[in-house]
Amino acid sequence: VTDAEKELEDGKAEAQAELADARQQLEDAQAEVDSGRQELESSKQQLESSRQQLKDSQAQVDQGQEELNANIDTLNEQIDELNAAKEQYNALAASGATDDVTIATLNAMYEEIQKGESAVAQAQAQIDAAKAELESGQQQINSGWDQLEAGQQQLEVAADQIEDAQAELVAAQDEVDDGWEEYYKGQAEAQAEIEEGEQQI
Repeated sequence: VTDAEKELEDGKAEAQAELADARQQLEDAQAEVDSGRQELESSKQQLESSRQQLKDSQAQVDQGQEELNANIDTLNEQIDELNAAKEQYNALAASGATDDVTIATLNAMYEEIQKGESAVAQAQAQIDAAKAELESGQQQINSGWDQLEAGQQQLEVAADQIEDAQAELVAAQDEVDDGWEEYYKGQAEAQAEIEEGEQQI
């Protein structure tokens, strides 16, 4: 084996090893990019799921608000009825009548007024509790939308990074392809030189 052939074989082995290593690095990098894409897709689905949950929660809060408004209307009617009963009671009490029927009527009215006031106080407490719960729910939803928005922005950044990495990979693949092309071209030239040298000998 001539020195030229030995040199060619050594160079060939080295070039092949370098190119194979470069190809392996590319494959590893592509696997990372593919994995990143899968994570991105998974995150998109999670965001979509969160978005749907927020919409559902908002619908519940809106329904709760409608019910609350209806309860407030009912409470206002109760208060009007109670005030009317108090006026009747005060008018009857102011009449100065002290017969048994009037006294019995006043006592019965007073009891009804007491019951009415108790019912109004209870309804008011329920409304206050419902209002506080709805406000808390709305704050959580608003906070959820803020987190979702932040998550969406992070996803967009990640998507851009993945696209950039993919573009770099394509460029690197082109370089490796060029490397193989040069390698084969160099091989052919070296082989031709050796053959030419052998012919001259």
